Amino acid sequence: MNNFLIAQILGVILIILCVTSIQMKTKQRIVFVSLIANLVFVTQFIFLGRWTGVIVGAVTVMRCLIFYLYARKGKRSPVWILAVLILLYIGGVIWTWDSWYCAFTLLAVINIYGQWQTNVKFLRLGLLSANIGIGIYSVLTMAYMGALNELLQIFSVAIALWRYRNDKTHHPSNNK
Repeated sequence: MNNFLIAQILGVILIILCVTSIQMKTKQRIVFVSLIANLVFVTQFIFLGRWTGVIVGAVTVMRCLIFYLYARKGKRSPVWILAVLILLYIGGVIWTWDSWYCAFTLLAVINIYGQWQTNVKFLRLGLLSANIGIGIYSVLTMAYMGALNELLQIFSVAIALWRYRNDKTHHPSNNK
């Protein structure tokens, strides 16, 4: 089996995990399933030999792990951790830059803030910026199932926003 086909199969697994994660009700569950999904994301880009995708995914795995551990304690990570993650993300993109299309991955920086803050609605909205940027990057690097994943996540975010539109857990004091 060649690397391209393996990457597309991993993309299908990624789709299942990502669509499932955004439908979770609590931040803790969303972040945990996102952690697993991003491990698959990293592996997919390893098979494609796209190192910006690998670095972006690796920083995202770190972010998910750190935010998940804090969420389990009912806390938000300190702002300095947010700043370090944003700098690592931007630095990783610059370090692995191999073409103009790497710039699209920088849209996902907004998602780092979205997952850091406590409002689940804003978390979901922050995902949209990442979905757009990573989706375009995925098409341009031939991670077609990954691009389909990003498109499906946009629809999943819209459904989740509608489902929980009147839910009191969107209030920051209720999102632990």
